[in-house]
This record gives sequence, structure tokens and C-alpha cells, in this order.
Amino acid sequence: MTVLKSNLCPTCGGLLDIDLDKQMYVCKFCGVSFDYEYFREENVKEVASKAIDREEYGSAKDAYDFMLAKDPHDFEALRGLFLCENEWTGMDKMFEDSDVHVSADDPALQNAIENCRPEHRPYFEKVREALNELSHYRDLTAEAKSIDKKKETPIKKLSDLE
Repeated sequence: MTVLKSNLCPTCGGLLDIDLDKQMYVCKFCGVSFDYEYFREENVKEVASKAIDREEYGSAKDAYDFMLAKDPHDFEALRGLFLCENEWTGMDKMFEDSDVHVSADDPALQNAIENCRPEHRPYFEKVREALNELSHYRDLTAEAKSIDKKKETPIKKLSDLE
């Protein structure tokens, strides 16, 4: 059996090996096997989505890579790789300021912008724009905190005089 890479077994959650000779996926844990047709695009998208929800980013990345091998411009796969690379379960992470440690020049985002279809480019450009705004917001917040800290010293001195 020639093993190329692994995916998750939908039956037990174990790792599936790809048997290239038989063109089958085989679960070495529960023994179930699936033909390639089982993992058609719809199923791969479902597997990837569920893996993201479970924060199994490696498995999701494998599924998205599989999809991109078939269609290098697939919107869901490009978006999914961005999520995987940043360990996000969804784009709503952008609104949770303290959890966002992604810059507008993120390589996965840049890859998505460069490889998506023209009709999907505005979506990824908006993501980059939002990340730029978030960075600007953080800079302003840090500046405001610095100003507040500078104000504390004279106020403390005045209160000590009373």
C-alpha cells in the first residue's frame, strides 16, 4: 500500500490513509474503507468545515489543499486555508480584538488574493482592509493609554498636595 497523506475518518475520527494502488481511503483504526468518489468536493468541504469547527486545523488544511489541487481558485478552500493558518474557526475572530494577531500582509491572505477568481477578490481585499483598520485601532488605543498614563502622574502629585 502506497500512503500519500491522511485525512479524518468520518466513522471514527481516526486517520485515513490513501491507498494509491486500490484508489481507496483506508482507516487503520476502525478498518472502514472509502473509494475516492466518497470524498467528492461536497464531502471534502463538509469534512473541512467540521474539522475547522473542532479546531483540527491540520485536517482541515489537508482537505482544503485537496480541493485546491482540483481547483486552485476555489473560494472556500482559499478562505479555509486563511482560517487554518491563523487557527480561527470563523471570520468573526476579526471582531475579537484581543484574539487577532494577524496583519494585513498575512501570507495566507496574500495567497488568497493572488489566486482567487476576480469576483472573489473584493472579499479578500475587504478582509485585508479590516485588518489594516484593526491595526490602526490598536495603535490609537496604545497612544490613548500612553496619554492617560502621562496624565496620571500630575493628577497624583496634585492629590498628594491636598
